[in-house]
Parts: sequence; C-alpha cells; structure tokens
Amino acid sequence: MKIFNASKNDWQPAVRLQVADQVACDNDELLAMVDDEPAVSQLLEWGQRDETLKALTRFLRYGVKFQTIARSNKRGFVRMSGIRAANEYFGTTPPEPPKKRYACRDGRLYVKHPEYRQMSKEITVTAWRAFQKQFPTQAAEHERIVREAIHPDWLISDTPFTSGIVNDRSALPFHKDAGNLKGTWSMMLSLRDGTDGGGLQIPELGLNLGIPNQSMTIFEGQRFWHGVTPLVYRKPGAYRFTLVWYVKERIRHCGCRADETSRASLEATGNQDKYT
Repeated sequence: MKIFNASKNDWQPAVRLQVADQVACDNDELLAMVDDEPAVSQLLEWGQRDETLKALTRFLRYGVKFQTIARSNKRGFVRMSGIRAANEYFGTTPPEPPKKRYACRDGRLYVKHPEYRQMSKEITVTAWRAFQKQFPTQAAEHERIVREAIHPDWLISDTPFTSGIVNDRSALPFHKDAGNLKGTWSMMLSLRDGTDGGGLQIPELGLNLGIPNQSMTIFEGQRFWHGVTPLVYRKPGAYRFTLVWYVKERIRHCGCRADETSRASLEATGNQDKYT
C-alpha cells in the first residue's frame, strides 16, 4: 500500500458547484496521512466477496430505475445541497417537513426494493470491519459518537451508519457532506466497467483517487472538499455506481421506530387540520 503524507491546504472552490478537472488518478491501494493521522484510504482488498458484489451490480443495472427527474427538471434529481444527480437512498432518511416527511423512515431503495436490505447487509458489515481494521482508533471514535447520538432502530445492519446513497453515473461537483453528524466518516464502494474518469479528487490534500471497480474508499466526507472527475464511456452498456454510507445529523433527533411512526401520523394529521 502506498503511504501518502499530505498537508491540508486552504483550497476552496472558485465558484459554486465547481466541477473537477480530468486528471490522472491513482488506482493503487493508498493511505493518506495528515499531521500523522489517517485521513483517506483507498482499499482494493477489503474482505469483499466477488459473487456478492457481482450480484449487487446486476441488481443495480437491471433491477433499479434511478430517480432522475425532480421539480419538473429532466436533467437529474436535485439533492438538498443543490447538486444534481441520479440516485437512490437506502438506510434511514431524516424528517423533511417541506416534503411532507415528518419523521425518520426507510429510504426509497428499501421501500421500492425490500430485497436490497438483505442483499446489502453482508457488504455493509464487511465494509465496516475493513474500516475498523484500517483505522482502529478513528473507527472506535466514530462508533462512540454514533451510538451515543442515534437510536439503534435507525442503524444499517447494526453498524454505526444510518444512511446511504447509490449514485448512478454522477460526476458530482466539489462539495462537503455538511449534513453528516460531526466527527463521523464515510465509506464508498465503487462498481464500474467500461468507463474512464470518475475518480475522487480531494484538492485540499492533493489527492486524485481512481476508485477502481470493487474498491472501498474511507474518508472524512464532511471535513474535506471532494468532487468527481468527468466520466467517459468507452462502450455500450458501460456503468459506474458508487454506494456511500454515512451518518445524518438530523437522525439524532429521532426516537425509536414506533415513536417515529406515531409522530409522522400526528404531524400529518395536524397539517391536514390547518386546511379543514
């Protein structure tokens, strides 16, 4: 594994939603250190089973219709951050009253495809174990923060992650994951074939990660600016998915699943009463 000693600089996007440049990216296993502390790791071997990831890839390619239209705009789904992307959410989604979502609940992918919950369980647990092995001190602190703040009903497969997103062919502009619980990390799995580009660029550390097929990247998504380099499709049927696990700040205010179901019902009824 390459060890990269990075110095965090004061890089900032020059414009809102600035996109990453097409640059040469590193496809090797890599560990980036900042001030003698681990900050980013790209893993090629992390305990994953090839047949499990191939089954997941088939499911995403042929079994999921990614949401690509929102607010009557056909260029892609608009996330709360303003970033446009085609995606599906899994795990837990927090309350969003403007969208008439009044409590914590399961993400769209769980609702539309219940089989995904079981399919992703092995991968989630294996990825978390890889995080613990690679960054034991940071993983322990991440877990402490999450288990003190979040009700266990909202954790994915009893790991210290509440939520996830599957991005389909999304070359995202530079952003920080500002909605994540402070002090927590993110894990990202890449599933891809027939594509060039689509690397993870972290300008503050001078890192350009290739995120090759079936690799796992562990990093502090809320701490560092990061964006995806432009994608090039070399052949028909080419694809690039990333699955990202994280912890949403707003979920810390949610009670158990039964309480949230009751809260959603009461809130919905209260809002209906305003107009009757």
